[in-house]
Amino acid sequence: PQPDPPSSTSRAANMSDNIALVVGSMRSEPGNRGTQRHGCQTLAKLAVYAKNAASIVQADGVAVMVRAMTNHADDPLLQEAACSVLWNVARRSEANKEAIADAKGAVAIVEAMDHHPRERIIQENGAGALWNLACRSERNKAAIYEHGGLRILADAMSRYSTVAGICEHISGVFWNLSWQNETRRVAVREAGAIPLILKALRRHVRRVGVCEQCCGAIWNIALNYGNRRAILEANGVKTILVTMKSHELMSGIIEHGVGALWNLSQEKDGALAIIDAGGVGAIVNMMKKHIAAASVQEEACGALSCLAAYDNDAGTNVVEEELGFASIIAAMK
Repeated sequence: PQPDPPSSTSRAANMSDNIALVVGSMRSEPGNRGTQRHGCQTLAKLAVYAKNAASIVQADGVAVMVRAMTNHADDPLLQEAACSVLWNVARRSEANKEAIADAKGAVAIVEAMDHHPRERIIQENGAGALWNLACRSERNKAAIYEHGGLRILADAMSRYSTVAGICEHISGVFWNLSWQNETRRVAVREAGAIPLILKALRRHVRRVGVCEQCCGAIWNIALNYGNRRAILEANGVKTILVTMKSHELMSGIIEHGVGALWNLSQEKDGALAIIDAGGVGAIVNMMKKHIAAASVQEEACGALSCLAAYDNDAGTNVVEEELGFASIIAAMK
């Protein structure tokens, strides 16, 4: 008789055991470059599955990999694989992010990107990992910021401006790092990130992921006065409006883009730039297309309210002519 096939439970147990063996081998030979590289590469293949990512954390694989990254900082293949593992582990759960924070994984990733600026895969994997780590994890945000991550990320975005994936990931990091933190918002500008984000929007205007992360970053960054000035000087209003027109059915991009315009409209020059570029009509049009999206309606109402207050009656007249007040009333019903 044929033996029964292994159950999913037994296969999972076997895989967990295999991961523990790989991690154990790496732990026992920290100075063996071949063992460390092969271990990271094996874990990179396995970490794409959620259960395996959990097993890596349970086996203390994160700490072992971070030690390998530190001990073999000049090995690009090891760094590439390790960044891939940390990327996949980080995106699975908040607990995993904390395990990476405990092991100082964000610092290891920043250092890998700094030491290997011309290794595209390290930059892409590293930025992807930092993007996930910087989402809802203050410890990892602080580690990235305090170890010069903003400068390194800006350098990578400049060097690989033609690579959509890298631009998307790094813009996502800028967005997450500047969330509810004025110091880091200012630091993003000082790192030279604002023109890079807007350049990415223009270059990759048809890439949904890039546009969503870039618009989200500008939306958040524009809460700061100095950042608003920098965005306006870099022709940010026109760039945002072109992006919205290119993705007028994507509610996420529209929410972020209109939110950015709301923040920019708080400056007299920003309001004028929006009005001159036809922004009032564009905002009203987006409200009509996304009538059921409460977040779009909220941001749009805020933007129109600021624009209506521009230059005494001038802003009010434009908003009224473009049916902005009617759109606000419709949104309130």
